[in-house]
Amino acid sequence: MNNYSRVPRGFIYIAQYLGIFMAVMMFGMAFYFFNKHTNSTPSYVVTSGIGLAIITYFAWKSIYAGVWIIIFVKNNTDEVISDNRFIISALSLSLGGIFTPFIMASMPNEEVKSSINPRYTIAKVMGPIALIGSVIAIGSFFIFTMTGASKIAFADIFNKTVVGVGPLILMIFLGLMFVIGLITSIFFLPKNTQQEFNDHDSAKAKIMNGISIVWLVIITLELIGVLIMAIIRLIGAIMDIFYAASNNSGAWKVFAIFAALARLSMTLLYVTYIFQITIATMRGIWAKDGVHMLKYERLAHKQQENLNAR
Repeated sequence: MNNYSRVPRGFIYIAQYLGIFMAVMMFGMAFYFFNKHTNSTPSYVVTSGIGLAIITYFAWKSIYAGVWIIIFVKNNTDEVISDNRFIISALSLSLGGIFTPFIMASMPNEEVKSSINPRYTIAKVMGPIALIGSVIAIGSFFIFTMTGASKIAFADIFNKTVVGVGPLILMIFLGLMFVIGLITSIFFLPKNTQQEFNDHDSAKAKIMNGISIVWLVIITLELIGVLIMAIIRLIGAIMDIFYAASNNSGAWKVFAIFAALARLSMTLLYVTYIFQITIATMRGIWAKDGVHMLKYERLAHKQQENLNAR
């Protein structure tokens, strides 16, 4: 490890380990909750199974992305990490992470033009997530609905008159993710695919570029979802002021309004930060010829001095 490293790797590791732990806890709590409250109604069982499948998919995504970020940060220099900051932020933000994007945005540096193309890395990471995650999610759905005390028959799972179209929509979504993940893994996981991706004149490179654009669209939609959730949180904070004014009286009313205003101020700061880092991330991952990143000029100078001293 470089003695002059300015990337707070320890904090990034902690954030990823915490995210992985929360993902495992989320899956465990969901499985316990759905099992505890399951009754004999097929509609309830299927609805719970759909919820568990979705949670399973995103829990796997959190675990895989977290492990990838840990390995990437551990095995690369500060310059490489800095050049890939928007890729790391995109993966973290799409999972609801805040701390890692904050670290990426806070690194002190000087702007340069990077030759890094985020499309390749995002596709390479998202391929296994979709491929394995869809299989695990489908498996969790059928295991939950077809085993246990409240199990239901396979025919009832897809009976529209009994449970509606929810299972069909889930299977279409997960099936689509499986196909996209399989194709992505075939093209992006073998060795030397980076060079093939950069060979813009070849037919394979054009196919890979098309696949990477699909993943950029998916990641962008997830980031737009992050912005929408931030807006909803801000609206909720504003509504709290009206609630405090209409449901309290006397001195307590004044206190409640001031408390609501304080929450609004904190929420506004949070939403402003989320918008800044998310919009910057979306611009970065969509840059055609690499993105304007930040690189440690002083650190590079120190590293060169180290080499010269040897």
